[in-house]
Amino acid sequence: LYLPDEEGQFPLVIRLNGFPGNSPEKEEQRLADIITQNNMAFYAFDYVGVRKSTGTFNYYTSLENINTVITDLSHHPRINPAKIALLGESFGGAMAISQGVRDQRIKCIVLRSPVYDTEVIPQIPSFNTLVKIWSRNNQIRFPKGDISELYYKQTLSLIHISEPTRPLYIS
Repeated sequence: LYLPDEEGQFPLVIRLNGFPGNSPEKEEQRLADIITQNNMAFYAFDYVGVRKSTGTFNYYTSLENINTVITDLSHHPRINPAKIALLGESFGGAMAISQGVRDQRIKCIVLRSPVYDTEVIPQIPSFNTLVKIWSRNNQIRFPKGDISELYYKQTLSLIHISEPTRPLYIS
């Protein structure tokens, strides 16, 4: 959590990383500097089972963890709980949309190159090769079993929104 130097309550931007990738720390610090200099708080979120995080990746745990972070930070004395935004990049864009349309606490969603066709990804011929590369480089730790089928089922149940709870505008 990065906070502006001055005292007070501030709007919060929660960054949901994309994956894979080696290390988002440089971009995290750059964004934190820009956002806090503009009197907003910044929180960098990464997924369980991705990069240095422990555990095994799955969508369900990811959305639960995003929800927990929002809940915890909305009670932080220096966060304005009425002004919470999600900044989603790549895969994080899909997660931002999924969380944001279900969660009335989210007032703004910002997307940078969002992945929007997640159900197609496991059908790409090179998907299993990508899984092996990501696993070998320890960028993502997947559960045991047919990752393609698991990934497909989870994306269908979590990413696609049939009835958003409020209007959503993406430009």
